Amino acid sequence: MKCFCTIISPDYLPFASVLKESLAKHHTDIPIFVLLLGSQVDQKNYTENGLEIVNIHHLSDIAIVNDLQSKYGFGEDNFRWALTPIWISYLLQKQKKVIYLDPDLYFIDEAGFLFDELNGASLLLSPHGITPDPLSDPENIAMNTRTGLFNAGMVGATQSARPSLIWWSKAILKDMDMDEDRGLFVDQRYLDMLPIFDPDVKVLRHPGCNLGSWNIHCFSRTMKDGRLFINDRFPAIFIHFNVETIHQALNLNDRLLLPFFQEYEELLKEKGYNLSVKLNSLPREKYKRTFYRLKHRFLLRTRFKKWLMSIAKKL
Repeated sequence: MKCFCTIISPDYLPFASVLKESLAKHHTDIPIFVLLLGSQVDQKNYTENGLEIVNIHHLSDIAIVNDLQSKYGFGEDNFRWALTPIWISYLLQKQKKVIYLDPDLYFIDEAGFLFDELNGASLLLSPHGITPDPLSDPENIAMNTRTGLFNAGMVGATQSARPSLIWWSKAILKDMDMDEDRGLFVDQRYLDMLPIFDPDVKVLRHPGCNLGSWNIHCFSRTMKDGRLFINDRFPAIFIHFNVETIHQALNLNDRLLLPFFQEYEELLKEKGYNLSVKLNSLPREKYKRTFYRLKHRFLLRTRFKKWLMSIAKKL
């Protein structure tokens, strides 16, 4: 048995619904389980819009859950992030393969192969992406050393991942600050350590997965016959629409993601969530600066020139 899963607070239910709909276009038979946080929500499990809703109270008999709640608060983002390895472990009691997804992911192509990637693996981790030329984009290298090699927005696991998931949850309980000077980036930096002591951790090599602001310049985007391709040959599978990725699309630094974001935004609006209002309430000065825009244009232009030169050498 296999499933997708995510974790939300009640106000993020529209995001989970849109995530489900994007998956359902290609995976109608694979369930998505949603861990619902909040002290005032209905404590019963139920199904809504195809989502299998599990209330956080059903995990309250797991000791570390109460410890995490005491440390990070019931409704805070840190508590939601902290629960990721626990939630995956909980589902692995009945499922053979579980793929955790952040609620702000949007699937645009078939992703069933992700479960195949877990064959023979304990965990499946999604890399941010490292630029082929560190001299041309030192900011990409710095980003990986600051925030981690892997993005915690997608983590796949099988039942053999239990020891690694326990380690991750204990590390989170110990410390989950946003403190780059101490090598901490909430729950995410700990993922870098898992392949060291777990030889069955696998790195997802498909560059069409987890598209975001972190891989604009290392994973090129092109359109072919109405489909988005990465590095000119891999179909784009899913986009991670966090705030940074959205602004890069809106500023046309990542222009090929813009139509997908507009589609995503419209679907959220149909579910009663106005993403524009949320975005307008956040500081945007950085994205409006001329230097910021020119820097990304320059990197994109440089990458395009290098691609043309590589083609010319083959002719």
